[in-house]
Amino acid sequence: MKRYLVVIAALSAFLIGVIALAQSTTPPPQSEQQPAIIQTPFGSIPNPRLQQQRDAELQQLVSQLTLQRGGGGRGTPPGIGANNGAWWTNAALVDRLGLSDDQKARIERAFENHRVDLATRSETLSKEEAQLAKLLEADTVDRSAVFTQIDRVTQARAELERVNSTMTLEMREVLTRAQWLQLQPSQRVRVGANVMANNLISKADPVAPPGSQGLVTLEAEISKEGTVENVRVISGGDPTLAQAATNAVRQWRYKPTLLNGEAVPVVTTINVAFGSATVPTAPGPGQRRGPAQR
Repeated sequence: MKRYLVVIAALSAFLIGVIALAQSTTPPPQSEQQPAIIQTPFGSIPNPRLQQQRDAELQQLVSQLTLQRGGGGRGTPPGIGANNGAWWTNAALVDRLGLSDDQKARIERAFENHRVDLATRSETLSKEEAQLAKLLEADTVDRSAVFTQIDRVTQARAELERVNSTMTLEMREVLTRAQWLQLQPSQRVRVGANVMANNLISKADPVAPPGSQGLVTLEAEISKEGTVENVRVISGGDPTLAQAATNAVRQWRYKPTLLNGEAVPVVTTINVAFGSATVPTAPGPGQRRGPAQR
């Protein structure tokens, strides 16, 4: 009798698993799928709702990759999350480059060819980094497990970089040399955080969940007009706070920084505090740094 009960229980578990799998793989109802083209009295046009959905997905992917890749650096190709972010969606930059309609279409196609792979690799990297953080937060650190997980994080990051770099290569093949050079990061004057704080004209407060605590340190590239062009996260472990700080700082405006009487682009460090966290201050003239300031 007990054997029959075991068999029945096993079959029940199997059937539940099959039903769950079937439900997870069932495509959404046709009514929820947005058509790419809609008909209007003036003819066929791209579906604006579908375009808005794609733009939102792109923005989410760019934000995630920017955090994971640290915003790029000198010599980094201008793919997603690099110095110019998703640069082909920046209308002002596209106009300045003088891209033709054919170039725009081919660049967009290069992104679409890799979009799913980028999202998948990005999600994998996030999971591996989360697992590494979990191992490091344990009461007793398993050194062997940590090193194994570090290898997994390194591999996931390398795979993400390969996809992004492959996409960048395809975009480079569309651009002229002059257009490509305009996308490269320019050399900027580094200015201290306190100096730039005094040049701040307007700022937007970060929006974060109530009760958030922590300090996020950013590096920002500021144009000669005083607008924040690029932001990368230097430190700040909570991704939610890092993203909130990044979104706010992108809206800040500064007085132009002058060098020999001419406005120049600069790079600076910005600290954004949440809750009771305090922003470190640089010592004044003649003061020495204390242990906590080093």
